[in-house]
Amino acid sequence: MLCCGADGGAVDASYDHVAADAAEAARVVALGGGVDASGAVPRVEGRVVVTRSIGNRDLAKYLVPEPHVFVAESAAYEFLILATDGLWDTTSSDEAVRFVRARLAASAASPSRYQDAATALTHEALVRQSQDNIGVCVIDLRNRSG
Repeated sequence: MLCCGADGGAVDASYDHVAADAAEAARVVALGGGVDASGAVPRVEGRVVVTRSIGNRDLAKYLVPEPHVFVAESAAYEFLILATDGLWDTTSSDEAVRFVRARLAASAASPSRYQDAATALTHEALVRQSQDNIGVCVIDLRNRSG
């Protein structure tokens, strides 16, 4: 998840809790789990990449549900990109922000333009041959009340 600041830059609003992260791998191992790093991407118990989850009941003792919480210090954000790792595996934060900003600038001020940008970003991840599930939502943060 990331926000686009008023200066046009990407502001990461989440942290990747994955088995490739040394602190997350150590936490999983301390709980009695294993991290298999023999493949291209380290996996908890050789199965999942993420180390925090509300699913995967059989791995629940290793995959804690505590989220990373981002508190915005400013209300000057343009939009939020909420996406699954299928996007982030192929696209950097800065690339995603530039892509969405270009789509928004090129489209009329229609209510569907944020959905259209999300759909286009999803397609871009497919073109880049993402191998994971891809879900993208782009949320307008400038035109919100209260």
